[in-house]
Amino acid sequence: MPLNARRSSDARWARHHRRPMEGWQWAQVLVVRRDETTSAEWNPVTNAVAGDGLGFVFWGPARIIPNQGWRARRHNGENSPMVQQAAYVQMPMLECPPILTSDIIGCYGSPFDDGLPRYIMRVRNATQSSNAWGRSVLVDIDTTENRAKWTELDAIATAHGWDGTTGTLPGVADG
Repeated sequence: MPLNARRSSDARWARHHRRPMEGWQWAQVLVVRRDETTSAEWNPVTNAVAGDGLGFVFWGPARIIPNQGWRARRHNGENSPMVQQAAYVQMPMLECPPILTSDIIGCYGSPFDDGLPRYIMRVRNATQSSNAWGRSVLVDIDTTENRAKWTELDAIATAHGWDGTTGTLPGVADG
């Protein structure tokens, strides 16, 4: 057999780094997807959106890290000023199904940054790596939007084990 006829890496290499990546996933997140058959209606008196038609995608651990390449940027959305910060959200590959662009992510606990549960994250880019280390998505964090006002999101989180308080994942000690 010729020396160059074998693969350059061991077949197990693609999954080898999954455990170290999952070891850094200390935040608790909920991923939901809008139901395209339900129309959302805005109530101008309460400033609430009803009929979002959010569907459950994933509830579990994640690592949320700033994307230093994008930085914060200001722009207008729906005629109102917005400030967005880009970040990466990394979730376990086996437990988390594929994430799509425009999915919505809410953080429900982070042991080291109690500010993360305040915001809504919208998936900007859901391109995955060919390595099975984890599911990484690029998100925009709208720093003017408060997650606590999304009652439908909180109802889905409660149905999947959230106790109504932001806390850490089971087994993760506060730093």
